[in-house]
Amino acid sequence: MLAIETTGPICSVALLAEGGKVYYRASEEGLMHLTSLIPLIEEVLEEAKIKPRKLDQIAVSAGPGSFTGIRIGVATARALAQSLNIPVIKVPTLETFVYMAGDAVACPIFDARRDQMYAGAYMLEEDGRVMTIIRGGAYYPEEYFAMLGASLPAVENLLKRPVICRLMGDGLPVFSEAVIVQDAKATLAWAQAHGKPISYEQLEPIYIRKAEAQRKLEEKNKEPSPWFTRSAGEDDAYGISVIERLSFGEPWLEKSVLDDIKLEYSDYVVCEAEGQILGYAGLHRILDEGHITNIAVHPGMRRKGIGEAALDELIKKAKEKGVTSFTLEVRDSDTAAVAFYEKHGFVTEGARKDYYPVKGGGREDARLMWLRVC
Repeated sequence: MLAIETTGPICSVALLAEGGKVYYRASEEGLMHLTSLIPLIEEVLEEAKIKPRKLDQIAVSAGPGSFTGIRIGVATARALAQSLNIPVIKVPTLETFVYMAGDAVACPIFDARRDQMYAGAYMLEEDGRVMTIIRGGAYYPEEYFAMLGASLPAVENLLKRPVICRLMGDGLPVFSEAVIVQDAKATLAWAQAHGKPISYEQLEPIYIRKAEAQRKLEEKNKEPSPWFTRSAGEDDAYGISVIERLSFGEPWLEKSVLDDIKLEYSDYVVCEAEGQILGYAGLHRILDEGHITNIAVHPGMRRKGIGEAALDELIKKAKEKGVTSFTLEVRDSDTAAVAFYEKHGFVTEGARKDYYPVKGGGREDARLMWLRVC
């Protein structure tokens, strides 16, 4: 597998050969991608004594990053894959930093101009999957760090230990001597762990921020939200379980979520943006009643209307299946959740004694709330 990285200031390539040996080359000068990339590829192939026709697939860091750099890398990968008739792997650049962060939370930050930065936050799970703590996007600094601050306590609670955030990327000029930037070896690592081969025709850049004309048009049209709601499927179990683990002391793990989604009488909806699940809601249908099992939003995305969108969509889909009343339990002490449900028309009609465990011992009552739409 040949891996190409051109989204940052340094152009680099890595080649994984049979037997697991990795060959690597990087340009000595920054921002020389157009003249450096092909010679670097030739050098690693020559060192590995591999002819281009022996390549099985090409991985390319597809963005975000330098617009020009992205186009150079993607165009080169497409051309090579087409000429060699081999598949490509599209690698999201921000996620690759998790392979350079060690045990820390990887916080890649690139300069996106217009006072914004491309950024995200990621952690490598024990099973090798990448947990998204903040989805990759274009943020104002105060917005990004507010989301990071809101998310980290949930991560520490999940891991039962303090966590370190490693700020990385060429958007940190103040740390110029210690900056960790994009690297083809990390692109290769991501592709090995998560890559899904696609054809060269399917390979497109990841630009994140929209063109200026499109952005102005959307502002004029006042698009309602940057996410959309949809019915959840089995492939969403991991994303839902991440939010569960970041939100609750006794979370449903991935297998439990998956088993529940598979039930004939179970309905789930998710709020998604660019492939990242931001929130979800689920219920069980029992004749004409719907028992809402849970609603949760990623800690870094709360107070943005995502929970309301998920609940509204869940109720809408259940009503289409003949459900006329909805019920749920909520901790008596969780005044924010009680207010949330009351806002949507739920009323308290009873209690379940000692329903929830309390941290440190003991039990807590649950409110039994109902919404009747018949």
